[in-house]
Parts: sequence; structure tokens; C-alpha cells
Amino acid sequence: MHVFIPKGDHPERKRYFCHGLALGTYERYGYTVFSGVYMYRVLRDEWEKLSYDANVRPGDICVWWDKDQPMHSALVKTAHNNRLNIELRTKNGAEEEQVSSLKRVDLTYKSHPNNCVDYHFYRRRRPIVD
Repeated sequence: MHVFIPKGDHPERKRYFCHGLALGTYERYGYTVFSGVYMYRVLRDEWEKLSYDANVRPGDICVWWDKDQPMHSALVKTAHNNRLNIELRTKNGAEEEQVSSLKRVDLTYKSHPNNCVDYHFYRRRRPIVD
């Protein structure tokens, strides 16, 4: 597994990226999983893809895909029965973390230069136990 472990002298916003936020790995362990095959493995092993009619809830994640590779992820902060009314904690590279609507994040990642094809919601298979 390839992960990003920041140097101690990096400013906080540059110490983690979207997957470190969404998966909780930066907050818990201090690293961020890289995109592509590494994030794919984490999703396959630890997360369950939700069906389209499943209720999304806080703590779930939303992952944007470029064909067959996960490119961006965000953590569900609030969710209501309508999937269009979802707020996400999101982070684009080394930019500041922000709260944004699903619609806004979707527009960002489906447009140039990201060109993602679709997104899916996932729920952790088992809770993390310390």
C-alpha cells in the first residue's frame, strides 16, 4: 500500500489530501492513501458500495471515478432523504478543507481537468475499534 506521510514542517493543509480526510486515516494514523489502485483496494477491502436507493448518512463517503479508478473522495457530513440535499467535507489536494454540497463537488470533479465519469456512496463494513 502506498500512502503519503507528511513531513513535520508542512503546514496543516498540506499534510493530507481528500482520501486521508474521507477515510479518516489522516486524523487517526497520520497518512493519506494515494488515488488509483491503492484507494481501490481500500474500498474493496473495507467499504461496501451502497445501492442507489439506500439512505446515505453521516460517516459514509462519496467517491468520484475516472472510468475504473477512484480519483476523489469526500466524507458525508449531513444527509437527508433526498440525495441532492447532502453536505460533504471535502478537500482538493493541498487546498483548505471545506464543507460543500454534493452538487457543487460533483460539478467540480466531472468537469475539466478532472473529467470523472460518476460517483458512488460507500459505507464502512465494520466500525473502527481502537
